[in-house]
Amino acid sequence: MNSHKLIIRKSLIVEGIQLITSVFLNEVDKSYKVYDRLPKGLYEMILKHSLKNIVVHEYLLIMSICESLLFVHERDDANEFKRQLMNLSDDKMRCALTGGVLTLDELNDITEQQVRDAIIKAGVRSVEEFMQIYLSPHSFFESFGKLLCEVVESKEFQNLYSKDIIEKLDLMCKQMHDEMEARHPLSYAQGLMGKSFYNIADWGVYEFIPVEICPYHALRLMDQDTNILLYNVNPKNDPPEEIKVRLVQNMKLISDPKRMELMKLIYAKPMSGKEIAKALNISTATVSHHIEQLRSAGFLNEERDKNTKYFSINQNAYLKITSDLKKYVFS
Repeated sequence: MNSHKLIIRKSLIVEGIQLITSVFLNEVDKSYKVYDRLPKGLYEMILKHSLKNIVVHEYLLIMSICESLLFVHERDDANEFKRQLMNLSDDKMRCALTGGVLTLDELNDITEQQVRDAIIKAGVRSVEEFMQIYLSPHSFFESFGKLLCEVVESKEFQNLYSKDIIEKLDLMCKQMHDEMEARHPLSYAQGLMGKSFYNIADWGVYEFIPVEICPYHALRLMDQDTNILLYNVNPKNDPPEEIKVRLVQNMKLISDPKRMELMKLIYAKPMSGKEIAKALNISTATVSHHIEQLRSAGFLNEERDKNTKYFSINQNAYLKITSDLKKYVFS
């Protein structure tokens, strides 16, 4: 008998959150191309909001919007989501702000300097601005809650989620449910993400939410009790010329003999940079170079356990090469 709770559902609240994060991420990296799929009025509504100026240059703050899903469990009503969000304790808001870099337990006994050190290591650039939000998080999340309500209640958003899209999400929910009849949710989640997880726990709740618009193929959120996986139901359909360019770049990238060894090594299990360097008998600086090249192209997944990063193969990226070859050669 299963000891966990399995939740599979669509959620317009989650759709709204993913839409907001997609727009903000697109301002940092235009390769997300989210503007191609959104009504102009909806895109501009998000960009005109004051929250954009706060988060657009800090990836951790953008992702904190998603992390709020771990602490607020309302999935249907935007105003109720906002109410629950504003009732969170300061520590839960701060945990969301750090994107899980700092856990709730760690926040109980940590100095301000330790917080600074942790967020610098996590890649935060504007440390002082981040710390101002961290020390007084309510105004940040109030601004986010207001934006979410404006987006979800807008006519453009409601028109975007047509009957056909709702039916597509319902169909994916049914497919997930059927496939997990004979498969544990943890195994299923790893299959969707295309990797083996380093952080594995006996989670009491598994929540799977298919989404129409998402900046990633899949996004995983977790704490000690809950594992949430958001899955993008829309595969990309790129033009042949774009596929050719990507193929050439990716095949050059992985053709390096040492990178091939590295990929074979971490296919077996997630490893840290130091572990990889020791196994391959090369310097950590060389490992860092190879990892950055592979990670930036999407071939590696990265998970953080406290202050250590663990890397694993993004199997979907390698399957994509095979798929691209078929699409380009036989098109």
